[in-house]
Amino acid sequence: MRRRSATGAGGAGLKMAEPERLDQIAGDFEGKVNTLKGLFAEEEKFWAEIKYLKAERNKLNLAVSDLSNNGKRLRSERDKLNEKVASLKQKRSEIIENIKLLRSQIKDTSVEKKSLTKDAGSASGKIMFKLNKILNQLLGEDITLDREQKLFEDAISLSQKLDIAAKVDELHSSILSNYTEIAAREGEINALSDTIRSIAKEAEEKHIESIKVYAELDEIRKQSDELHKKLLDKYEELRPIRDNITALKDEIKLTEDKMDTAYTNMAKAREVSASKKRAERISEAKEKFKTGKRISFDDFKTIISSEDVLSQP
Repeated sequence: MRRRSATGAGGAGLKMAEPERLDQIAGDFEGKVNTLKGLFAEEEKFWAEIKYLKAERNKLNLAVSDLSNNGKRLRSERDKLNEKVASLKQKRSEIIENIKLLRSQIKDTSVEKKSLTKDAGSASGKIMFKLNKILNQLLGEDITLDREQKLFEDAISLSQKLDIAAKVDELHSSILSNYTEIAAREGEINALSDTIRSIAKEAEEKHIESIKVYAELDEIRKQSDELHKKLLDKYEELRPIRDNITALKDEIKLTEDKMDTAYTNMAKAREVSASKKRAERISEAKEKFKTGKRISFDDFKTIISSEDVLSQP
């Protein structure tokens, strides 16, 4: 900013209005500059508050980002555990269906075994014992033809029953095998159930932890939003101050232009006044010289400094 003195040497012949006007403009200029300094100080205060609010908001936003990533991680881990639980439950269901099929097979086989056991009449061991006894009689005893024919018929009947008894033994082995497989499958179900409960518990813990994280995230995000609102309010409060600064700068520029014009006018007026006084001194000095009056050394310098000195008689 330019600041000029309103007074100076050589202004005796000037009108008082111009210096007074310049002083008024200078005073107005100084007042606007002081006002601008005050606005700058107020603006600086707002910028400091804005900087603080931004830093606090950004700090909270960073915490929100960290919590969000943590929450996503927990949910992802929970979902993977739940998928594993679902897969294990599906496997358990398949085993349960297999056990149901085995029990159904046991039921059907038991019905068939019961029927065949009735047809066989005895167990295969007893039938074999009876059949061996008949064969010994046929081979080692002297029997009548009728007796022999009767023994042959009994042997054929026992052989048929032996085949049926063998089938009964086969069905019995199948039933036992199915019971053994059921026991093994039930063991698998128990192990799967324990694993499912353990994984489901871990998934639930992840879920509860994620709920806490998102609850904390929501609270911090709420605080961040409040700070952001305060920040926007500060910008709105700062706007008129910045508008005033811009307007005042324009006013100061205009005032400077007025001061420049006033200084220029004063300089011109002083130059005109000085030229007029010099012309008067030259005229007076010449007059003294023409009339033969005593002239001073200053008068003499004035005369010789004039442009027409050589033209004088």
